[in-house]
Amino acid sequence: TSFRKSLYRLSRKRLIFTDLTQEKFAVIPQDIYTDLELLRLDLVLSIKFRDSVPLFSYAYLMPSKTSPSGYLVQTSTLTSAQLVSFNFLDFINTLDEGLAKTLPKQPTLKEPSAILVAVSDTSKEDIDSSLEELKALCLSAGIKVVGTCFQRRAPHPRTYVGEGKLEELYLESLRLGANMLVFNTELTPSQWRTITNKTDLLVLDRSMVILDIFAQRVHSVAGKVQVELAQLRYNYPRLTEMDSGLSRLTGGIGARGPGETKLEISRRRVSERIKLLEKRLQKLKKNRAVQGKRRKESSIPIVSIVGYTNAGKSSLFNCITASSVLVEDKLFATLDPTRRKVILSLSSFNEDLEGNFTFILSDTVGFIRELPKELQEAFSATLDELKEASLLLHVIDISDKEALLKAEAVLSLLKELGLSHIPIINVLNKCDKAETFQIENLTKALKAIPISALKKEGIEKLLKEIVKVLVHNGTAALPRHTLVFSSCCFLSPLISLLLS
Repeated sequence: TSFRKSLYRLSRKRLIFTDLTQEKFAVIPQDIYTDLELLRLDLVLSIKFRDSVPLFSYAYLMPSKTSPSGYLVQTSTLTSAQLVSFNFLDFINTLDEGLAKTLPKQPTLKEPSAILVAVSDTSKEDIDSSLEELKALCLSAGIKVVGTCFQRRAPHPRTYVGEGKLEELYLESLRLGANMLVFNTELTPSQWRTITNKTDLLVLDRSMVILDIFAQRVHSVAGKVQVELAQLRYNYPRLTEMDSGLSRLTGGIGARGPGETKLEISRRRVSERIKLLEKRLQKLKKNRAVQGKRRKESSIPIVSIVGYTNAGKSSLFNCITASSVLVEDKLFATLDPTRRKVILSLSSFNEDLEGNFTFILSDTVGFIRELPKELQEAFSATLDELKEASLLLHVIDISDKEALLKAEAVLSLLKELGLSHIPIINVLNKCDKAETFQIENLTKALKAIPISALKKEGIEKLLKEIVKVLVHNGTAALPRHTLVFSSCCFLSPLISLLLS
């Protein structure tokens, strides 16, 4: 018989063993069933002698078009006479041909598919919320989610889910055609290494997925330096000379971007690279500080848009500035800060007012709960730009059922960054997707301004509030003379914007 080994068809190997239990029939233990699936064995056969009479039980993988795994595990019994007349070779060839048609296509790193894993002793609602956000992160990273798994328990210190559950997850990955496991928390280096060594799968945690999204989407020189630094800092404790896990990361999900060829070099060279990037980052900070000083001397106030990722910050930015910054229904669609000068004709607000009011509007990277420490440190140069702001527009997705929790997460991070002293306007976006009572309640609770950036509703009121707050806080003054610009770009008949 020709010998062929494959994860997605039968291996041409059979397992025959004796059953020494006291049962009245030949028993096939659960660990043998596991081997049948994991090793794609042609067949397992249990032999038992009872009262000098041989008894036989066998199990095999039966092709199935209705099962997600492409097969069902079947168990049958045989007598001695049946065993002698059993045409084993034809039987196995028929199974193999059938499985070739029903088994899921073997995934590749170019077509990544994952099972999401969560372990927590919190409420089911918290776990579901965590998995939903992780699913959205995977979508942004280009990972197809084919299954989820959660356990209500404290995480296992070595394998996070426990060794028995880890074996089940590996079996499930074969059944569903997944080539990676994605965990909803930050795995310790030892947990990551243990899970990687016990499976043939790519193992990612939440922080790795976020880092990968940043690596895919960052375009600026500063951003690339910051992403590479964050990747190397995060993966440094996971680097060992004999580690096969990082070799699975090279060039794919979890390791793409400017740092993708750096992940398998020695710890010494990684350390040297980190020091070099830190020096570059310090230089970038100095350059930004000089630019910030110049902007401060120009006396033009800066209004920065902040908020949870995918809250609609870029949509609002485009609406006010008539720009075309990338807008996608994905987490972290915007990473590189974008700035535009906005000039408002004050007569558009009130006929008694003359002249123009100018400010700089800045679109920034979105926030997220439990932002990886390495990413927060690496992107300090970008986040430091918020310190130059005279006003923050906190955009909240009112259509999100966790709007309040995410708003609190943003405010908490702003406090950590030392930005809580800057005036802030809460902006409820996507009001076209919310109920009236919901808009009224949150508007009152957060003292917010409801808008729809997509439908350009509520923008006039928001702009008036921006001018009011900036003037009230002394960061800008109304002009004393008339200076009216004509522009081909109109947001509405009431508001004239000049984009420079």
